[in-house]
Order: sequence, then structure tokens, then C-alpha cells
Amino acid sequence: MAENSELYDLLVRVKNGYDPGWAYYSRYDENLDDIRFNEKKPGLSSVNIVFSDYDDYFKLFSDLLEDDDIYYLKLYLSNQYQNDFDKYQLQEEWEQGYIQNYLNDDNKELIDRIAYFISKDSVKMDFAGKSKLLYKEYEGEIDNIMWEWSDIEHNCRTDIIRDEIIDEFSNKFYNLGIREVVPLYKYKCSVNVLIKLFDMFDLKSGTIFDVFKKILEVSKVSVNSYYGESYWDTNCDNFDMESFNRSANWNLTRIYDHILDDEKFVDVEEFYDIKNTVEKEFGFDKWNKIKTKENLYFKVDDVDPTTNKIIISFRNNKNDNREEKRSVTYDELHRMQTQYELFNERRKIIKKLLRLV
Repeated sequence: MAENSELYDLLVRVKNGYDPGWAYYSRYDENLDDIRFNEKKPGLSSVNIVFSDYDDYFKLFSDLLEDDDIYYLKLYLSNQYQNDFDKYQLQEEWEQGYIQNYLNDDNKELIDRIAYFISKDSVKMDFAGKSKLLYKEYEGEIDNIMWEWSDIEHNCRTDIIRDEIIDEFSNKFYNLGIREVVPLYKYKCSVNVLIKLFDMFDLKSGTIFDVFKKILEVSKVSVNSYYGESYWDTNCDNFDMESFNRSANWNLTRIYDHILDDEKFVDVEEFYDIKNTVEKEFGFDKWNKIKTKENLYFKVDDVDPTTNKIIISFRNNKNDNREEKRSVTYDELHRMQTQYELFNERRKIIKKLLRLV
């Protein structure tokens, strides 16, 4: 018969009334941290058991895990799992409009407004198209928004996985009288309980680790594995929308302020109002018939930010469809529709270019 371990003999002595005092406990077992002696009831003296690190603890489950699972488990629990998103993936998510699903209405409106300043074609674009436009013109600020999204998403996923790991691997020994103090690290039981477990499993010559591992075996514990795939299999249900929108707003406002400060705009707010009004009334790049002049059409090409004048093109469908470009104010554009002859003070120029008779 194998001899009892020093630990087992120590536990029996404590049960019989021996106070170990401030002993160097790890000499008896590497997982033994302390024994708090109970003078009145020595068998109820408290045994503190600790695992030195995650490697030490997860070795208990080595028969249930894949080869690289412990590596990933330690990364998640120590908060060292790196952000797995890359720039090209984020750019695709942005340009397809996925990240913008996390924006609030104020930030979406700001994107619409910025896109409207950048290109007259933005009125024809869906939100994804406007997003591509912003990325093309202001890559730095949009990169900031994308990476902030990825950091929040990353932290959310790793927090979820870490909680799931703790839930999965904790409290595996309580049915046999071992209380968990700190998950995956510190456990406590009485001297009586630990002696009973050594006896029950016929491990009088064994270690605390052997006892814990035997508990898992007889309890038929099962755990998940393939933790290397957990990151992309996890959905974030608690995304920090407030932080993301605060950061997004800072970057979008920075873009907007840059536009407002651009010297090419003679009056940026007036530019926006004129462009918005003209788009609603006439549309851009769309031929409109002049009401008082047969066969004569015009289309709005753009608004010149340096003058806030509306750039239009004329075409006479009856002749050869050659076009003349002119810059007009909003009032002149309306006058052209109702008082074309008055508007047409430069008749000779128009006649020459459009061959009007």
C-alpha cells in the first residue's frame, strides 16, 4: 500500500487537534495556501486552496479541451485578446452602411448634411453611397469613427466571452463541499471534507489537484471547446451606443466645421439653403421646360459656392440641342420661368449660341 502524502498526514493531525500555526503550506502541496485552525472543532478548520495561474487551473480540464483552447482562454480572461478587425474589413462595413446602423439620428442627419455640401449627386445616393463619399473625402475622420466602433465592439465581445468562460468553468466542486471564493482561483473547504475526499477517491498519497480532477471525472463535467472561434461567433447585445455616438459626433462635427471654414464658400449656410431649395423645386441634371417659351429647356447643373449663384444650362430642342451655360441668382431663375423676355436682356448672345429666331 502506498504511503500517505505529507499533506494527508497533516490534515489528520489538524483534525486531531494540531494547530499548524504559520506553516509554510506549499511544502505540503503547491495548491495549499492556508489552514485556519478551529480550536474548538479542529475538524472544521478551514483549508484555503489556490491555483497559481490560469494554466494551473485549466489543466484540470485538459481532457475536455482542444490543444489551443487554454491559450485562448487565458487571452480572454487576462483581457489580452487583440482587436481582430482590420482596416479593409471596417472600410467595407462602413461603405455598406453597417456601422452607421449604430449612429443616432443626429449623426445620420450630420452625414446627410456633409454629403450635401460635398456633391450635388448626394441627393440621388442612398446612405451607403453617402458613406462612401465621406470616406473618400475625409478618410482620417471616418477611420477614427470606424476604429472607435471596432474597439467598442471588440470590448463588448471579449467581455461577453470572459463572462461565459467564468460561468462555464466556475463552481464545479460545490456539490462535494468545496466553496468557490474567487472563480478559477481560490477555493475553501473544511479539513473534514478534504480528508473525506482523499479517502473516498482512494487518493491518500495524492494531491489536491488529483482530488479536484477526480471530482470533475465522477461529476461527468462537460465544457465547451474551440475557443479560438469564439470571437467571431459572439454577438454584442450590449454595445455602448452612447460612447460611440459621442465619438462619432466629435469627428463628424470636425468635418462639418472644416467645411464651414472653407474659404471657397462665400456664405455656407446660404449655399446649403439655396442648394436644398433648388434641388426640391427643379432637381439637378434634370431638364425643365421654360413655361413661357416653347422648345426652350434648362437644367440646374450646380450651385457655385464662391458666389452662391445657380449654374444652369439652356437647350432649344427645336434647333440643334447645343447648350449655353449661365450663372443666375435664385430670383433670376424664377423670373426666367415667368418673364423670360425680361430675363433675356442678353438676347444676342443667346441667339448666337442657341440659334434662336
